[in-house]
Amino acid sequence: MKTHLIYYRITPASPEINVTAAIIIIRNPFDMTLSEKNRETSKSQVGITSWYDDIRHNNSKLLVWKKYAVFNAQKYMGRPISWMQLGIPYIIVHYENIIKDTIGEVKRMTDFLNVSYAVTEERIKCLQKNTEGNYLRTSKDKKKMYEMFTEDLKKTFIGYMKGLSQYLPESQPIPWQSCFSPLLGNIPNISSIEPLYDPLLKFPPKVQT
Repeated sequence: MKTHLIYYRITPASPEINVTAAIIIIRNPFDMTLSEKNRETSKSQVGITSWYDDIRHNNSKLLVWKKYAVFNAQKYMGRPISWMQLGIPYIIVHYENIIKDTIGEVKRMTDFLNVSYAVTEERIKCLQKNTEGNYLRTSKDKKKMYEMFTEDLKKTFIGYMKGLSQYLPESQPIPWQSCFSPLLGNIPNISSIEPLYDPLLKFPPKVQT
């Protein structure tokens, strides 16, 4: 079962309430936010629009964008932590690691689910030929999209990334170097930024081991 829900938004009638284990896939908040924005504005899993052109020189729309971006950064942090706190078995899978080592990460997930017998040589070859899948957005204006992350937004996003990192197992840390696209431009000094936390989470930070 695939879901984007945060556990404290799940009702007793939700099918997610009966899950007994979870694969928690985390994508860096910059790319996650752009992907979600393009999905919403294009009404498509692969579509892309020029939503950034309407925002760039409009202060009121820029403010709305920043609120939207921060909300997504909070979801980036809160969603995986909320599932980790359910007390069920789970593994953390970073999207960036899937891109870097697709076969290795898929094997790790199937091992966790005890279905490694299903990873046949034929399926591995098929996966190797189709690692990009059918849901790939392409755009000549990617740089303009990344420019929407102002210096203050970059610091906020990194703050939530640092907040999330305090909950992750030491064996499954954030792949920091893979999270920052060159199109983001200058990256603030990570060590000088304080961790931030999803305000809807009702428990204190807890470092996992």
